[in-house]
Amino acid sequence: MKVFINTMLVMLLVTFATNTTLAQRKANKQYELKAFNLAISSYLKYINQNPSSGEAMANLADCYRHINQMQEALEWYERAFSAPQLVDPKHYFNYGKVLMSLGRYEEAARQFRRYERVNSDEGTHFYEMAVYASRNSRLRSKFAVTPVEGLNTAASDFSPAFFRNDQLVYSSARTDAGSSGSNWTGKAKNQLFLSEYRPQSGTLEPVKILDQNNNNRFSVGPVSYSADGRMAAITHNNFIDGTRHISSSGMKLDLYVGQAGFDGNWREEEEFPWNSAQFSTGFAQIAADGNTMYFASDRPGGQGGFDIYVSYKTGSSWSTPENLGPNINTPGDEITPYFDGRTLYFASNWHDGYGGYDVFRSDRNNQQWSVARNMGVGINSPRDDYGFIFDGVRNEGYFTSNREGSQGSEDIYKISRQTNEVALRILNASDRRPIPDAILDFSDCQRGVFETDANGSFNFRADEELNCRVIVRKAGYSSSSLQLSAMSIRNNQNYEVVLSREGEQYRGMVYDTDTRAEVPDVRIQAIDQATGQIAAETMTDELGEYILPLSPQRTYMLRFSKMGYTDLSKNIATGDGYNRNILGAMPFRRVNSTTQLPDDVRPTDPNDINRPNNRNQGRAVSLSELPADSYSVQVAATNKVNLNNYASLNVHGNVYYKLIKNVYKVRVGAYTDRAAAADILKKVKREGYKDAFLVKESTMDVQDKLILEDGTYLSTSTPTNNNNDSDVGANKGTMNGYKVQLAAYRNPQYFDGSKVDNLGYIESKRKGEWTVMFISGFSDAYEAKRAMQQAKSAGFPSAFVVVEENGELKRVKI
Repeated sequence: MKVFINTMLVMLLVTFATNTTLAQRKANKQYELKAFNLAISSYLKYINQNPSSGEAMANLADCYRHINQMQEALEWYERAFSAPQLVDPKHYFNYGKVLMSLGRYEEAARQFRRYERVNSDEGTHFYEMAVYASRNSRLRSKFAVTPVEGLNTAASDFSPAFFRNDQLVYSSARTDAGSSGSNWTGKAKNQLFLSEYRPQSGTLEPVKILDQNNNNRFSVGPVSYSADGRMAAITHNNFIDGTRHISSSGMKLDLYVGQAGFDGNWREEEEFPWNSAQFSTGFAQIAADGNTMYFASDRPGGQGGFDIYVSYKTGSSWSTPENLGPNINTPGDEITPYFDGRTLYFASNWHDGYGGYDVFRSDRNNQQWSVARNMGVGINSPRDDYGFIFDGVRNEGYFTSNREGSQGSEDIYKISRQTNEVALRILNASDRRPIPDAILDFSDCQRGVFETDANGSFNFRADEELNCRVIVRKAGYSSSSLQLSAMSIRNNQNYEVVLSREGEQYRGMVYDTDTRAEVPDVRIQAIDQATGQIAAETMTDELGEYILPLSPQRTYMLRFSKMGYTDLSKNIATGDGYNRNILGAMPFRRVNSTTQLPDDVRPTDPNDINRPNNRNQGRAVSLSELPADSYSVQVAATNKVNLNNYASLNVHGNVYYKLIKNVYKVRVGAYTDRAAAADILKKVKREGYKDAFLVKESTMDVQDKLILEDGTYLSTSTPTNNNNDSDVGANKGTMNGYKVQLAAYRNPQYFDGSKVDNLGYIESKRKGEWTVMFISGFSDAYEAKRAMQQAKSAGFPSAFVVVEENGELKRVKI
């Protein structure tokens, strides 16, 4: 009997051990397959029978981390590290991430320090990130952030996208709004919904399913539309409601492109040619031009994890993806790119942030991406923040977050930035009646195209970074433009733009007082004497002729300016508006001319516009006649310089640089009066150059360069024919004449212009999928040849000289 009992006991123990082993294997397999909810249930059962298994507890904690239940993850990590059985050191790293997600940055830093013993590079990087978060987490947000009512549910609601100008498309696993198919389960799938924007209240309409006719459009999102709404980039996903959208969750993405209809649905869908079963491609955004697509992919050959790439539409296909480089991409994951034409917004879990994914921005200048900058607290939290999109006209945007306090797994949040409300009113010049449906082209501002309402009005919100020109046009009218900047908007937030009907314009012409020849490219401003505002602005054509839209019963001061000529002005009164010839012919005098001017024409008075022009009261004097003891405003000191980046400052005076000890000192001036220079310093600081200061100037040397009012480069010196390298390319800025072709790149970010930027003006030209880089600004073949030889020595062995004739580049044999 005793033998029988012992035998039964052994069998029970073996059965128990076998079942325990099977339970452990089952839990581990579910964990490996990323079935985190199932694995949680299995691990809980296993741990109940094996309370000393630290590894099982750590895996359980990691399951909770993947479904964003951070408090539960924290508790199980703490139990795991106190268990007698050893835990894989990788869990110190994940434990640190959990502490980051809970805002416990000092504790997270300690865990990353422990992980440094196993992985020095990764441990050190995240330790420094925790220090960054600890130092910056209490900063004040520049944005107002609120959850979007009506869009968010207890399910995953994510990846908002703009459709046309007044609709928002997003993906959701919600089940309360119905579905587009009988196979809808919500938990395992997501589908697209659409909501219309209410401009009066700034809110969104109740949502509706985007496509009610296609029963198979599940697990789709995000989607992105071109600016005209005709093309869609569609990501097919395997997201599960409640599981975070991170690479370790096992997400698999594939990208498709379709032709979209007016309702946002697409009827044709073609697979992106660079998809692969071996890696993911998705999170795409179609840029405003409709021919450029940014997306994320974990394909081989990147910086690590998911990287952001760009591809260009070539005929009916797309070019080879180009990695955006190390200023954007990192050893971690970068996803959800959004490019507005000037700034790339994206999410990263590697750049210094506050935990999980953070939203970053990088500006593109001269085909280069700036170092990524964190968008700050408010937009970013200790949890995952990504899928950022922004409307620069409304100064409103949206993003996805699973931050603490969210209604569901992921929610959509709205942001707004402190801005100025700007009102535009478009009027008919002859009778000042409003012009409805006038086109407002904000392309220069990277913000799309809009129309005026029935009252000829259009309102938008302008931020501190606005500095661009808006083109206003309508069929049957002459076009006009309006320069907007943060400075001008602070002083005036209501603008009127007048358009003249064809046949009702005021026409004039400009001629040289000495040669009697027509003068092209003269800048003319019409300043309304009643308001002091620029009412119209234009340029003379090749025949010296120009057209201005002016209103009747108004008096205007016309200001004429061109480099090499003396600025002149003339007052005109439009009267009843019937005499269209009041502008007449304007005599224009060269700087050194002694020709007598008519009585109604005078050199521009310094009070005509807000710019110092009087020689004795702080005028920005000609650099060739720079007197001793004059003053300038220094705005930057850099080892590389492109004066076009500072062109907005030329309203205050000449913009130039001095090369001092291999450092370019960018300055505005010079002014003969220190008080006037100090006044300009205040204005420059208000425009964002907080570190600007006054300097005393003396004389210019051969390396000083000047940027003119029309945005072109000139040298203050005359090129010589000696062999001094500093003379090469001194006459920079012309986009015609001789150039040196350096090389062609599929990815222009690999071009290092620092090797040759002292030789001439660097420019580029797109040819298919190639970007060709040039140096220009040479007045003759001799200068170009010398620059070519130096370019070859600097690392461009295939450089050669070309000349531009009638818009075509031809190789020159020299």
